[in-house]
Amino acid sequence: MSQKENIFIADDKPYAINALRCIIEDLGSEEWKVVGTANSVDEARRVIDKLTEQQTIVTLGIIDHRMPDESDGKLVAIQLKQAFPQVKTASFSTYEDEEITWGDFNWDKGSRPTEIVKLIRNT
Repeated sequence: MSQKENIFIADDKPYAINALRCIIEDLGSEEWKVVGTANSVDEARRVIDKLTEQQTIVTLGIIDHRMPDESDGKLVAIQLKQAFPQVKTASFSTYEDEEITWGDFNWDKGSRPTEIVKLIRNT
């Protein structure tokens, strides 16, 4: 991945968002930027709408598989794909026993920071 990556993160755990942001900003490329975050499906909708209004194009969405309000991250992925058809989505989960099929990529939350950087580079 040699182009600039505008990354959107959705997770109901603020510490997970902060950890990903730190990994991206501290270990990632200078070309990577977290342009939006959300803690719920409803908040994701609002942030995506705002990014669209600002003409900020999201190129990668890292989305928790299970979000609050009894929904899953698939709804956020659908919203991202509707707003930004070229976006790649990664489901980010601790649920190893479930088959997650909605993301372009499926990443384990137990991944080490260097592995997450490698995963982003390979998208």
